Amino acid sequence: MEPILNQRDSGKRLLYIDFLNIAACFGVVAMHCTGKVFAFDTSKEWFFSMLLQAVFHFSIPVFFMISGATLMNYREKYSTKEFLKRRFLRTGVPFLIWSGVMLIYKIAIGELPAPIGPRSFLNLFLNNEIQNIYWFFYAIFGIYAAMPLLSLLARNDHRKAVEWYLLLFFLFRAVVPLLRLAGIRITGYFEIPGIAGYFGYVLMGWYLSTVSFKKHMRLLLYACGIFSAGLMFFGTYYLSARAGTTDSLLMDYTSVCTMLLACAVFVFAKHLKFKESWAGILRLFSAASLGIYLLQMIPINEIYRHAPEACSIPFMIGETLCVYGGCFAVVAVIQKIPGIRKIFP
Repeated sequence: MEPILNQRDSGKRLLYIDFLNIAACFGVVAMHCTGKVFAFDTSKEWFFSMLLQAVFHFSIPVFFMISGATLMNYREKYSTKEFLKRRFLRTGVPFLIWSGVMLIYKIAIGELPAPIGPRSFLNLFLNNEIQNIYWFFYAIFGIYAAMPLLSLLARNDHRKAVEWYLLLFFLFRAVVPLLRLAGIRITGYFEIPGIAGYFGYVLMGWYLSTVSFKKHMRLLLYACGIFSAGLMFFGTYYLSARAGTTDSLLMDYTSVCTMLLACAVFVFAKHLKFKESWAGILRLFSAASLGIYLLQMIPINEIYRHAPEACSIPFMIGETLCVYGGCFAVVAVIQKIPGIRKIFP
């Protein structure tokens, strides 16, 4: 592995990041449209939903990795004050607006009681009780807040320290939880500072974006990614059949399966050959990803409210395509309207 210098100034890098952003966003929608996986049975619908979960489980980790690849070197472009301002306007403002929209929507359909006073509202908001998929924003905002300190690691002379951190992240977040399968437990007092949470993926994204792997290493990583998706599929079925309910050990976002799959997808995308003629369409769909993430649960919720028993394989495929396509259309239109475009920047 060799470091790549000045890669972030190349068009190719931007295109593969756009591609990853689109793939991760579509994958998140697909996972949210296959909630059947959490009601374990041996129907073909459960197996299909599990298949889509295994294929697209890289999505959330890749979102964190994109943040690392694009933001860890922010000091090369602007000040910390400007960085925090940009993050607030780009992500914080839409999150606040859509938290309010989702609260009103859920009160209107009877899913949430109206908050009684400021304390009740703050408890809902601060504990992610308005829209559960918005947990991602709480996690990423903590990383943004710490980025002025964490970004100091994004230097070639710190590469060995980064590799050591990533090794610890892999061992203690991905491998150690597997000891549960052997009935082995480790005391909670044994903690590695800084390993909890998802910052490991952020640092992993920066690292993978700045190193070059030889072809045989890339092929090995791709094989590990495919094997990991298969292990998640068959392993989750085996563990769930044994438990009588869906066992999500291998589906955790920091499981060994998810981590290897996310790394494989990231490196694969990085080495794709993109035509310049694709740049416009990639950036168009990539720019809509945040809005799609924020909006998706309204149509998904409405579908399940009016067709709660609909979970056939064609239905899941159609739902995924319609939700993604419909949300993209709404976001793309709103982004062109002055005055309200900030809700989907």
